Amino acid sequence: MSAPQASFRDPSGYLLERDGRLLRVVLPAGEENARLWLESKALDRFREKGRLVRTRVLSPQEVSDLGITHAQLVFEHERIPFVSYPSEWTPAMLAAAGELTLDLAEALLPEGLGMKDATPFNVLFRGPEPVFVDALSFERRAAKDPLWRPLAQFERTFVYPLLAATELGISLRQTLGVHREGVEPEDMVRWAGPLRKWLPPFMTQATLPAWLGQRNSVETPEFYRARESSTTEQAQFILGRRLKSARKVLRKVGPKSSQRSIWSEYQGGECHYAEEDRKSKRQLVDDALSALPERARVLDIGANQGEYSRLAAGRGQQVVAIDLDTVTMDNLWRAVRSTGESVLPLVVDLSAPTPGKGWSNTEEKPFLDRARGQFDCVLMLAVVHHLLVTHRVPLSEIVYLAASLTNQSLVVEFVGREDPLFRRLCRGREDLHRDFSRQQFEEAFQTRFPTIRQMKKLNSGRVLYEMHKEAP
Repeated sequence: MSAPQASFRDPSGYLLERDGRLLRVVLPAGEENARLWLESKALDRFREKGRLVRTRVLSPQEVSDLGITHAQLVFEHERIPFVSYPSEWTPAMLAAAGELTLDLAEALLPEGLGMKDATPFNVLFRGPEPVFVDALSFERRAAKDPLWRPLAQFERTFVYPLLAATELGISLRQTLGVHREGVEPEDMVRWAGPLRKWLPPFMTQATLPAWLGQRNSVETPEFYRARESSTTEQAQFILGRRLKSARKVLRKVGPKSSQRSIWSEYQGGECHYAEEDRKSKRQLVDDALSALPERARVLDIGANQGEYSRLAAGRGQQVVAIDLDTVTMDNLWRAVRSTGESVLPLVVDLSAPTPGKGWSNTEEKPFLDRARGQFDCVLMLAVVHHLLVTHRVPLSEIVYLAASLTNQSLVVEFVGREDPLFRRLCRGREDLHRDFSRQQFEEAFQTRFPTIRQMKKLNSGRVLYEMHKEAP
C-alpha cells in the first residue's frame, strides 16, 4: 500500500492506493462524520447526478483481508480518470467548483449539517464536470450557529483568485499555484494598487475586509467568540442568506463568457491552414483516432480551441486537452460542458509543466508524473516546432517525453524550416536550426517509435505522421 500525500493533513482518515484501487480509511475520530456522508438524503441527489465521487463501503471481511486493524470503516472510491489541481484549471472551472461547494452547503442546511472546509482541493473534474471527492468534509453543525465556518477559506481559495484573474489578469497558476492555502485580502489590496483598491469590486471584496482584519487582530479574541441565534430557524435563515451572498459574490468576480486572446483566434487566423489543408488534417486525425477503442484515453497537447479533442470525444474517448492559453481552455471548457463531451481542458505549459507542490513537494504530484503512461494516444499537432524553436528544447528530449506519455500511438506534425510560422518563431535565428529536416525528424522519432507512417504531406508543406511504439 501507499498513502497519497494529499490526505495526510486530515485527522479523520487518509487515502490508500492498492492494486489500482483508491481506498479511504476512516479513523475512529472521523466515523460519525463519515456516516453523515453515507446517510444524508440531501447528498443522495448529488450522487444520482454524479456530482459526488462514487463510493462503496467495504465489508468487515474486506477490511480484514486488507490487513487494516486500526479502523473499521473503509470506503472504496471511484478513480477519477485524471487528477488535476486548481492551478491548472481555468477561471470558469474554478467558479464551477465553487458553485458545487455552495450547492452542497445549501442542500445540507435542512438536515442540520455543515462543511468543515470549503477549498477547491475537495473537487476534481470528471471530464468537464466538477465532482466533490472529500467524504470526510461534512459534520453536524451547532443548531443555533448562524455562521458558515469555511467562509474565509472560500474567499481565499475561490473569490480572491477569481478576482485576481478576471480584474488583474493574474492567472490561477500565479495565485493558487503559489499560494496553496489561498490569497489573503491584503494580497489583493497590494496587487490592485493605490488607486484601484478604492474602486469596485476591490473596495468591498478586498480593501474593507483587509482593514477589518487589521482592527480585529489576535489582540481582540472576542472577535472569535462563538455566536448563537435565538432559535434554530433563525440560525438556518441567516446561514442561508450568508450562502446566497457568497454565491452572489462568486458570480460577480467570475469570468465573463465572451473572452478573446491571440491564440483564441488562431484556428482561423492567417498563420493557420488553408481550408483544404484543414479538412485533410481533420480527416487524417480522425482516421488515426478511429483505430482506438471506445473509452481510450487521449492527451491533446497544444489543444487550442479543441477541434481534435472534440473529435476524439465524439468517438467515446476520454480526452485531456492541455494548452498554455487560459482563454482558449476556458472557452473549450464551456463548450464541452454544454454538450457533455468527455474532455478535460487544463492550462498546462508543456515546456514548464506543473511541478510537485505542498509539504515535501508531495501533496500535489507533478503533471508529468500524473500523465506518464496514462494515455493510449497522444496528439502533438503543430506543437513540436514551438518547443524546438521558442523553448529551445532539443528534438531528442521532445521524442523522449512523447514516448513516456503514450502507451501506444502518437500523431505528430512536422513543420519545416521553410514554414512561415517556423521562420517567424526563429526571429532571425534560423542558423540555430539549419540541420533540422524531415529526415532528422523521422530518425529522431524512430528511436522510440519503430513504426512510423507518413499520413500525408499537406499543401503547406507540413507533414502528418502516425507513429506506434510497437509494430502492428
